[in-house]
Amino acid sequence: MWAQFGEDQAVDDILSGICRLDYGTEKSLNPARLFVLLKSADLISSELIEAVMRLQERQARRYMAAVKLAIKHLDRHFANATHEAVDG
Repeated sequence: MWAQFGEDQAVDDILSGICRLDYGTEKSLNPARLFVLLKSADLISSELIEAVMRLQERQARRYMAAVKLAIKHLDRHFANATHEAVDG
């Protein structure tokens, strides 16, 4: 999806921030697991997350919500970075 997004500090900030969001529980999500999901799967679903990460359904849904939010913000980040590179 995004070629080398692991080398961008803003990506780490985005994913860490999303994982710290309050999803109604005291335990936050793991940004490294979220990163691996985004980097390795072309199509992500809660069922896939549940099976691959061996999570319960509720935890898999939490990761799915985080994935959706991450994609939205990462797309925006990379669109801005591309515009700055072209304009800069």
